[in-house]
Amino acid sequence: MRKAFVIGGGSGIELAVARRFGADGYEVVIAGRNEDRLAATGFPYALVDVTDAATLAAAAGRHGPFSVVVSNAGIAPTAPTLKTSPSLWNEAIAVTLAGAYNLAMAVLPAMAYAASKHGLLGLVRSLALELVDTGVTCNAICPGFGDTDIVRGSIANIVAKAGRSEAEARTTFTGANPMKRLISGQRNCGHGQLVVQRRGRFGQWCSSADRRRRNNELKAVQASLYPIPHKGYP
Repeated sequence: MRKAFVIGGGSGIELAVARRFGADGYEVVIAGRNEDRLAATGFPYALVDVTDAATLAAAAGRHGPFSVVVSNAGIAPTAPTLKTSPSLWNEAIAVTLAGAYNLAMAVLPAMAYAASKHGLLGLVRSLALELVDTGVTCNAICPGFGDTDIVRGSIANIVAKAGRSEAEARTTFTGANPMKRLISGQRNCGHGQLVVQRRGRFGQWCSSADRRRRNNELKAVQASLYPIPHKGYP
């Protein structure tokens, strides 16, 4: 299930955003400084101060990784420029600007991996479309989190930085898998063999007319992207 992290989700627009994500099927975690407000919403919550990078990192470790992060912490002190004291200025910058930076630093390591994987899926889809008329197939196998050195290292990192037990940290990954456990390497290989065996005969299942239609669609897309002939363009 996709997970959203909404800063300031205890009230106002932020709470409305959290409820909308929940209605759209996201698992929602909210965060803020007012525990009474956070608890009253019924959402899982983290008590954080965005000016404290350590508490944000700990919350991200406990509740992440996230698919969506809403950085909406801010304060709005009002004063004419010449009456804005250094302390007022610093507080506004610490919450509204540095707070967003602290949040990004807490959640982006996990989100960067997710973003790279989504980019890879887009590349695979593009290659599959481009190569559909050549007899070459291109597929992406997404089995979920596996029992690998990378995942074991991530679990150890959560334990070290967030103070969670190994079992608690492991649920961060097993909870995202439909079977609620880490996938073995042997099962991954089986998935790959199945795709190769079935998709390798794609040309037999796809009519010539269908292949020509898809190829023409691809050419139309390329023409819209590169309307002016130029050496080096596709």
